[in-house]
Amino acid sequence: MSESEAFLSLPPQCVTGLIADDHHQLDEDKIYRYIVQWCERRCETEDIEDTDENYRKILGDILYEIRFPNISYKLFKSSIQRRNILTDKEKTDLLNMYKNGNKCTYRGIFKSKPRNVSERLMRMTDYDESLILDNVSHSIAFTSTEKVLLHGIVTYGLSHEKKKFKIYVRLSDGNGKEMMYDEFWVKSEPMEKEYDVIFQKAVEIQPDIKFVVSWELDDANWLWNGRNGIRSLIFNNSEIQFTDESGTEETNTFQGQIPGIILS
Repeated sequence: MSESEAFLSLPPQCVTGLIADDHHQLDEDKIYRYIVQWCERRCETEDIEDTDENYRKILGDILYEIRFPNISYKLFKSSIQRRNILTDKEKTDLLNMYKNGNKCTYRGIFKSKPRNVSERLMRMTDYDESLILDNVSHSIAFTSTEKVLLHGIVTYGLSHEKKKFKIYVRLSDGNGKEMMYDEFWVKSEPMEKEYDVIFQKAVEIQPDIKFVVSWELDDANWLWNGRNGIRSLIFNNSEIQFTDESGTEETNTFQGQIPGIILS
């Protein structure tokens, strides 16, 4: 989810699915702000008055997928408490929770369980200044000892210029069955080397099954290159083991692309 034109133009049923998802890179403050922007756009497109009361009508059940108890007191005080998107009782229930300083005391209508925020698991500990790549596939295989969710990968950015570039990402199991394939645009900035690439939907990684992530650049360019890779890493209660995938010499457990994966 983002504040892009694509999100602001989504119909309510799609927004409901996104907001109800238990896994987000974004914290609840940002989710709330994006939803307010979406409501503002809906008022424009439906040619209705831009008011908090209309925002609440537009939101409908979406409102109850926003986890207000996980929103910071600073945002509550500066925005939510001053507006009329929530009822007086809903705001009072939240205010009492903040005063008690304990989310467990919340007895209001909104969900309070924290979302399972995903985290980077970085397999590369160092990098080279640059590496020129053409549009060949780079792959790394991995297994997990416990069930985890794969939300995306970490990719390197361009090392010589500031611009957007396109990559193709594929996930398959050890038998070659494709689990996910999509294209992504990455906006590369100077001095920043690593970027998160988030899948449209998280993929469930079953324990002790080999999965292969493949990465392909749309056009030849200079990228950073990972070095000193780690074969085994601990994530929560799981051990994630990386292994070489045949046919991709430039990327392996020691060096290359796909420096990390994003898990919860």
